Amino acid sequence: MTNYHFKGYEPGFEVAQKEIGFKVAGKWVWPSAHTYDDLKNEIGDNFSDESIIYCLTDNQIVGYTWFDLLPSTEEGVVRAWLEFPKLLPGHEQAFPLIIEKALGIMKGKGITNVRIRGSSIIKDCFRLLEESGFKEIESMERGVKLYYVYALSNGPVNDSGLEAKECTTATELEKCADVATHWYKQPRDWVLNHLREAFPPELTIAHLFVEEEGDVKAACIVAPNNVVNDISAFHYIYSPNEKYLKPLVSKAITMCIDQGYKTLVVDLINEHRVFEDFYSKLAFTKAAEMAYYEINI
Repeated sequence: MTNYHFKGYEPGFEVAQKEIGFKVAGKWVWPSAHTYDDLKNEIGDNFSDESIIYCLTDNQIVGYTWFDLLPSTEEGVVRAWLEFPKLLPGHEQAFPLIIEKALGIMKGKGITNVRIRGSSIIKDCFRLLEESGFKEIESMERGVKLYYVYALSNGPVNDSGLEAKECTTATELEKCADVATHWYKQPRDWVLNHLREAFPPELTIAHLFVEEEGDVKAACIVAPNNVVNDISAFHYIYSPNEKYLKPLVSKAITMCIDQGYKTLVVDLINEHRVFEDFYSKLAFTKAAEMAYYEINI
């Protein structure tokens, strides 16, 4: 059996981290990988070189994971997020070992509850988590989030006659933020700051909205993937009904086609799950489901 050992960050490890992350995630429906600098910026004050755990064999890095603190309002609970480990093909057997190592480090830092996200796009994902002692979070039943994908080679879809407009002014952004609170489940000021910081125009394909009688009824942001550059996705999308949803989706599809993307991904999460049939009828196909797990340590 291969002997694995684990280390925190050392200078030079960032090269292997990027190569592994992009290779492992490259075939996912929505590829997700973080460089060392990405994590340092994202985690912020909570970051340390122990926040990333690298898996090695024969001094070659073959995988990694990382963790960050999460807010908790429960007395006595110190909660953290653990990223599902990325391991090169042929080293999947290191999964329980890197999980055990990560949990040991987190326990040593006083963390008492760890949450992790699994997805059916990763082979044996749910079984691996359960065998490592994680339990599915009861309030988030499996499939809380579904990934539906549209092959842009299918071409445009007919709109509903309503116009989806591009958000270009500060006033329009504020109105879209009001709508986006339904998606993010966060206060309006938090949402507005998030949209400004995470989605500047140069990093998005479009920020769209539909209005009626001067009121913004529905809105979305479409942006590219940072691992595979021909994949695009809705990073938030909210509409109370299909009447306003269809022009958003139609406009997004057309813009993604015009800009050369190959696929468009939509997350069906929370109330947006009610539109599963709507997307199916537009030729979106179900590609994966996601679930959240946790463990007390």
